[in-house]
Amino acid sequence: MNQLFNKIKATLSPHIKLSTIKNSIICCSGGPDSVFLAHAIKEITNNHHHLVYFDHMLRPNETKEEKKLINVLGKTLKFSVHIIPLKISKKNQAHYRTQRLKELEQLSKKLETNIIFLGHHLDDLNESFFMRKIQQSGTIGLSNIFSKKYRNIKLHRPLKKYTKKQIKRYADRNKLI
Repeated sequence: MNQLFNKIKATLSPHIKLSTIKNSIICCSGGPDSVFLAHAIKEITNNHHHLVYFDHMLRPNETKEEKKLINVLGKTLKFSVHIIPLKISKKNQAHYRTQRLKELEQLSKKLETNIIFLGHHLDDLNESFFMRKIQQSGTIGLSNIFSKKYRNIKLHRPLKKYTKKQIKRYADRNKLI
């Protein structure tokens, strides 16, 4: 197993017994971080996983390409693919975040799993923290960035110790989709 995948496995091991996972959900945007995450989870577990892509329905051309990529990735890794349209009248980050969590909760019940992997890396977390700080978010808003649970769902961010540059370098070197 690759050294970086071993580090990710070590990051997850204290929080989750990887060998007991029957299936899980991997949130995938189609970017290098979530594609890398899907490959890493496939490599460190031999279980069935579900890729979830949220279609925010904001950029039609990009969405088509992202959906195509997600479907190719799903076939390559033998994952089930779920594309979920988000129909939100009030288009702001807080509403999208709330809707995504509600959709994940419903899907996790349907798939009988409470394990969800998110592709947030170190740069994402730093950016979110400072953006919320600038927006004068309170303690609750700032702490949500690092939350590990939403109701009965366990949220795992195995890439939180790695920068986008490290992930992209690995993805390029290994010719990941």
